Amino acid sequence: MKFFIVLALLGAALATSHHSIERNIQETSFRAGREYRYLFNGQLSAGLPIPSTPQGITRLQTQVTLQLTDGNTARMQLQKIRFAVSQEETNSMKMLPFEKFEEVDNMDREHQQLLSMPVEFDYEHGLIGELRFTHGDQAWSENIKRAVVNMLQVNILKKEKHEGVEKSDSQEPTFSFTNVERTLEGECEVLYTVEESKKQEEQRWAKSINFDKCTRRPYIHHVQTPVCKDCKQTLEQDKMSSTVFNYNITGTPSNFLINSVELRSQHLFAPITEKHQLISAYTLNTLELIYAGEQKTEIKQVRSEQASDLIYNQESEWAEQQWAQTKRKNTSDRCHNGLRQRRDGREDVLFDGQQIEQGEAELEAAHTVARIVKVLRECNEEQLEKIYRHVVEHKNEKVAEQLRSIYFNTLTLAGTRVTIQQFADKVQDRKYITPLKASVAIKTLVDMRYPSLAIAEDVARLCESDVASSDELLRQSCWLTYGAIVNGVCGQTSRVFVQKNGVRMCPRDAKKKIVDKLIQQFESAQTRYEKVLALKTLANAGLDLAVYPLEKIVLNEQLDTTIRTQAIESFRRLRHQMPTKIQRVLMPVYLNRKQPQHIRMSALHQLMYTQPEWPVLSQIANQLRQERNQQVRAFTLSLFRSFANNESPCEQTFSSRVRSLLNNIPFSSEEIDRYESFYGKWSAYSRRHQSGVETSFASLFSTESVLPTEMMASLEGVLSGEWNQYFAQIGLVQNNMEKIIKKLLVSVQEKGLEQIVVRGKRATGSFQPAQFLTNLLEKLRITRRQPSEQEPHALVYIRHRDMDYAFLPIDAESIPEVVRSMIQRGRIEIGDIERVLAQGIHFSASNAAFIYETVRRIPTPMGLPVQFTSKMPTIASVRGQVTFELEPKSGKNFDGLRLRFKAEPRLASTHVLALTALCPIAQVGTKFLHQATFNTPIDTELIMNWEDKVVIRTIYNSPSEEKKIAMIQSRPVTFVRTITTSARQYPEPVEMTYMLPANQQFSQSLDREYPQIRVQGTWNRPTNQRVPQWVLDNSVEVFYNPSVEKYEAHLEFDLYNNYKMEKNYEKEFKKHSGKVYLESEVEYDDQEHQEEITKKFQWLQNEKVYQHIAKFELKPEIVKMQVEAVCSQDFHFCKTQIRGEELKATIQHVYPQTPRTVEELKEQKYRQLVVLGEVNYGENTLKININGQQSPEQKKWVKQIEQAPEHETLLEAARLDQYQAVCEFFFEHKPAQYFNRYWSLVQAYLRSQYPWTSRIESREESSRKNVVRALFNIEPRQRQTVNMTIETPMETTVLERFELPFQLPTAQIHYQPRNNRFE
Repeated sequence: MKFFIVLALLGAALATSHHSIERNIQETSFRAGREYRYLFNGQLSAGLPIPSTPQGITRLQTQVTLQLTDGNTARMQLQKIRFAVSQEETNSMKMLPFEKFEEVDNMDREHQQLLSMPVEFDYEHGLIGELRFTHGDQAWSENIKRAVVNMLQVNILKKEKHEGVEKSDSQEPTFSFTNVERTLEGECEVLYTVEESKKQEEQRWAKSINFDKCTRRPYIHHVQTPVCKDCKQTLEQDKMSSTVFNYNITGTPSNFLINSVELRSQHLFAPITEKHQLISAYTLNTLELIYAGEQKTEIKQVRSEQASDLIYNQESEWAEQQWAQTKRKNTSDRCHNGLRQRRDGREDVLFDGQQIEQGEAELEAAHTVARIVKVLRECNEEQLEKIYRHVVEHKNEKVAEQLRSIYFNTLTLAGTRVTIQQFADKVQDRKYITPLKASVAIKTLVDMRYPSLAIAEDVARLCESDVASSDELLRQSCWLTYGAIVNGVCGQTSRVFVQKNGVRMCPRDAKKKIVDKLIQQFESAQTRYEKVLALKTLANAGLDLAVYPLEKIVLNEQLDTTIRTQAIESFRRLRHQMPTKIQRVLMPVYLNRKQPQHIRMSALHQLMYTQPEWPVLSQIANQLRQERNQQVRAFTLSLFRSFANNESPCEQTFSSRVRSLLNNIPFSSEEIDRYESFYGKWSAYSRRHQSGVETSFASLFSTESVLPTEMMASLEGVLSGEWNQYFAQIGLVQNNMEKIIKKLLVSVQEKGLEQIVVRGKRATGSFQPAQFLTNLLEKLRITRRQPSEQEPHALVYIRHRDMDYAFLPIDAESIPEVVRSMIQRGRIEIGDIERVLAQGIHFSASNAAFIYETVRRIPTPMGLPVQFTSKMPTIASVRGQVTFELEPKSGKNFDGLRLRFKAEPRLASTHVLALTALCPIAQVGTKFLHQATFNTPIDTELIMNWEDKVVIRTIYNSPSEEKKIAMIQSRPVTFVRTITTSARQYPEPVEMTYMLPANQQFSQSLDREYPQIRVQGTWNRPTNQRVPQWVLDNSVEVFYNPSVEKYEAHLEFDLYNNYKMEKNYEKEFKKHSGKVYLESEVEYDDQEHQEEITKKFQWLQNEKVYQHIAKFELKPEIVKMQVEAVCSQDFHFCKTQIRGEELKATIQHVYPQTPRTVEELKEQKYRQLVVLGEVNYGENTLKININGQQSPEQKKWVKQIEQAPEHETLLEAARLDQYQAVCEFFFEHKPAQYFNRYWSLVQAYLRSQYPWTSRIESREESSRKNVVRALFNIEPRQRQTVNMTIETPMETTVLERFELPFQLPTAQIHYQPRNNRFE
């Protein structure tokens, strides 16, 4: 019934909208030689699917003439074509009258002619076959015609298979079926539902497209994130598409007539989070029969040898892609016609960007950079050269220099072959861009939108040029970028390019040529650095054909271990592309105990990231059970544990697999913690909020070195709605570096630091560090465990999105000449460099970059594509000066320094979310701009002295007047850009910033003043929860108005002073017995407590005790504080006192005796940890007493694990899982009110969130006033469940079995030896 009502309303709406059109229907079915005319109305909106929010809408209306000829062929022609746009309409869910829109009056004649060209197609039983378009028609025009033809496709023949289905007399005959069809939006499975009316001859058909079952979809997806199978299931569910047709048909399957069609389609994009509303492209098409009868004029026959199908034609996108990748001019004239439309206006757009570097960082500066990049992507060589000449010939040299820096950045950001070739040419000219700036700018190509082998070869020629050969930094950046570009073309990425006629972007021959080239570079390299550079380039390329030569390098034991380790790392870009092959290569390396330990651990690290299946994991587990090397075992266990507890959406399937395996492997945390080789992860992810972050850290040690062989830290997380796996990583690889450290320390010990680091040729001074270094050497015992012939070397590297971004070699071969010149006769003479630093170094830099850029383009049923763009253009500049002086300025030695840093950093960044309906006639859309600028001048002086104690003074000079230091703005905009072929300038869009109605938002005017800070602006909040905050118009400005000329911070450290324990120290602990305050039963009596405290402090009398003092003062008198700590050498006792102007705090703790074995622990009855604290602030006082001990449940747990290894049993048996606390407070009235208010909120939260596990009981008699008692019991096995009892003067709050998402740390009283490496 609802179906009939909807169709009736649709018919009424159509009748109302087109009352002026006469209808003359003389036919009841499609017949050859007859003419059928339809009125087509299309409406495409881009914006938020929320009522009352303006949308950018494109409106199309045309009369469609359809003529059927003999042989199941139909001809179609569009007539009376009208285009219109709107920026203000809000109701896009219904077809709006054409009169409500702003019609494009002067539509270009060429566009009219193209749209009027006829099309011929095969039409049999409602299905569309081949289409033949008029010669000279263009892709965008063809696609609009496809959109009309697409509405005529209905699989009427399949109905015959269901004619025999019996229905009851009271039911309307209905049935459904599925079929695979080629539609405008792809070749997908469609679902039909047919309902016939007994009273009428009409049949109502509904058709929907299942986009999850498509074998072919014409879309483009440019994203910078790596491939992640689990992420696609987790994050991409929000990017939904749906298309539904409703047909009104009369007749039979052999003789039928389509009377009307309605199409509704929606494509959703989740730019930030699932919680917030999605950006929507909504299409509403209607096709209504207005004439069926005699053929009045015959549509011309289409003579075309080339046939195509109904699927959207990506010729325009192909031409754009080919232009960017290869600059082929003959690929498509339409691309270059589009260039001519904007040719004269390009320079104006670019030169508007001069505001970027003139004075303040303007709010629109970053957005202007994005517009420059957009225009440069379509320029040819002549246009670019013209722009370049204008830039370099600017009259103001200061502005010209900064503008040139921005210009070269935008050339690489544009990333077309034309812009890259000009960039390479200008770098080789060495005139207006230095190699240093070129090495920074070329890094932008790592994430370029349209990589190609042609561009890669252009970059390779730059890498092999003389300018790159003479500058190692440029050479390294160039080759690493070359590898990244090759990976963008040939590797497995998330990008989706346009494919045409079976053209392969990266054929096998091309890959083999690249691999052979890089392997040849590796084999011919004379130094370790050059070999590492070749391997890292190969790693960035991520070519599958590189596996075989890399395998030979990994297995070649004659090579340097660092080279072999880098070869293992070179598999990382292939982990998801060919995991089985990598497992076959690296598994034997890990299982071979004769291999160096750090090579085995590196191989295992790469193996785990291939996410192996059960057979491989089982072999690793079996090796783990019999592993003798404790470093390898500890690293393997920590790696397993990290993956098992990982919350990253990219590894959930693999994490569950490892978790199951780990449950069957007996191990303890002590096995991991007692050794240095370690791998750890910390991750948090919210599916609901679509946000998350993951950090990881790894350290690889071996018995060959006291230093870590490799250390690594990485960061991952959600950015722009995508999980950025391997987002950033920094690492250090070293071999035999302790040889240099030992030599240096011994040299300093023998000669003195003043003989090693000298100001020119001065003699020795008074600073004698020999005794200090002697003690250090004795503690470290820096000696080789095994002899090594390898020269000392190290490697520091940085990776971004799993690409090697830069690396710094540290060895004798790579020391710069300027450093070599400072080392003379075994001494480091710093006199020359000291004079240079004292004169001051001036610096100035400007840079433009895209933090990220994501582009998705999909066709709509109206024949026009929509493009969703999410990007963050950013521009930054800094000017300043730094001076450095050693103090005293004259003398034989130095014991201080003075550093002056003065800079003016500026930053402007814009986060752009835009959805645009692309059409050569008019482009409309919606975009959300989130802009921020920062201008924070810095004038700081640092004075440091370490003669007797470390004293640091920092002076900050305030600006002389009020200054705007920050501005943040969000602005929702609808825009319209009308394009005509006769235009001789860049068509600027007409933008409209929209505001929600006053009754749908709360508006707040900001004008607040804080100490030296003033905030002003407007802040709007939506009343409707469906409307996200980020789509509202907001603006906030922050001003800094200094009231003080300068601030001075004074920090002083006086550490490790010998201290004699006073005999009355134990009195404080003796009087705090467990029976004084705590009502719960205490196992130890008061006498035993005092005896144990006395023994402990008698023992401390013979131990080394140190006093540490730290003082901090901030002038003018804002903060003044002193911290004094008296601690034993092992920190089993510590008393810390903090003194401020009104603050006085003391906290002290004492541990019981620390047993070394389980037997010693059993004999030790007293196991209490006592913590005392007292805080006084003004008239407020807080005293706290905490006793940590063991609960009966803990002792039962220890008995259950007595059969475990000794160290594991001791570790668990020495934990304190029960804590009793007493707080005695004396608060003034106002703080007491705050305390009661917050405690009431906590209780309300417990009642609502934990009604079954919490209870609050009133006390019949008030206990002691101003005292709060608490008892915490931690479950000893997993330490993630807590029972709490909190007694206040008026009530008791009990919370049972409270589960936490993390494991609670507990105090341990067992003896923890120092690392045996340093014993």
